[in-house]
Formats: sequence, structure tokens, C-alpha cells
Amino acid sequence: MEFIYKRAWDYPKAWENEMNIRKLEQIINDCKIKIVEAETAIKDLQEKKSVERWRAGNDVKYYYLTHQGAIHSTTDISIIEDDYHYNTGNYFKTEQEAEDYKRRLLIEQQIKDIALQLNDGKEIDYFDNCQIKYCFYFNTILNEFTLSMFKAHKYSDICSLSDKFLETVLDEVGEEDLKFYYGVE
Repeated sequence: MEFIYKRAWDYPKAWENEMNIRKLEQIINDCKIKIVEAETAIKDLQEKKSVERWRAGNDVKYYYLTHQGAIHSTTDISIIEDDYHYNTGNYFKTEQEAEDYKRRLLIEQQIKDIALQLNDGKEIDYFDNCQIKYCFYFNTILNEFTLSMFKAHKYSDICSLSDKFLETVLDEVGEEDLKFYYGVE
């Protein structure tokens, strides 16, 4: 009996079938990977929290700050006052949230008043590159407030023309209230 050695390519159909099987196995593996990715994406979507701001449903109580500075609660019945409170950010789930809002408003106005006083009646001109302006921010690396000088930018923070801005605010407002205002307490 004689053994004859033949290679796969000596059998074109067998070779073609082998290649088709390998291609199908690769397709199946790719599909398995895509299924795992899809399952992970679905799980992530299901776990994501809503990013919408809270709004009470009809006949649900919410808190707001009155024009006299008092904290009141009322039931949302979708009237113009409820919409106004919501649209202006004066609409809270808890009384504590409303208290915090009131405290931030008072601190912000105190900082604005200090900036006006330090500016000595001069207007900040954000288009004047020669006018030096100052603002401050909380540096999370140093864990402290830092004064920043600039000439040509418009920051969203309150600014002053005085290099004593941060020092004065810390003296008059206090570091604890300033940290509360910036949410870094």
C-alpha cells in the first residue's frame, strides 16, 4: 500500500471550503464582539441618570425665594408664576436648596459691590487691552483662591480693576462663604 501525500490546494473544492469556513468563523467572532459592545452600550444607557433639571409634576410642592427674601413653598399647577420660577432658576425641590440659593445670591451681590467699590467708578472695558482687570478662581490643585490678571478676555466671573480684589473679598466675605459660593467647601 502506497501513501500519497497531497496538499490542500491539490483539492480546489476542499481548499475553497476551508477558506469559506475560516471567513465564516471570523464573521461569527466579529458578530460576537459587536453583540458584547451593543449589550454594554445598552447597559450604559439604562444606567445613565437624567440630566434634566428637576421640575415638580402637577400638584407637587416646590420651594422658591420671594422678592422679599423669604422662602415659600407652593404647588406647581403650571401657571405663569410656576413657569417663571422654573425658568429663572428659582425653583427647588427642598427648602435647603432654596436656602443655599438665597445664600449664594447674597454672597454674589456682596462680591459685585466690592468690585464696584474697588473700581472707584471706573467702568471695565473688556475691549481695552491696556486696561488690567482682575478676577479670582478656586485653584483645586493648590486648594486655595488665586487672583488672575488679564487684559483682553471677558470672564463669566465678577471682575475688578483692583489687584486687591481677592484680598478684599476674603476679608469682607470670608473664605468659608466664598468656598460655599464656588461649591468647594
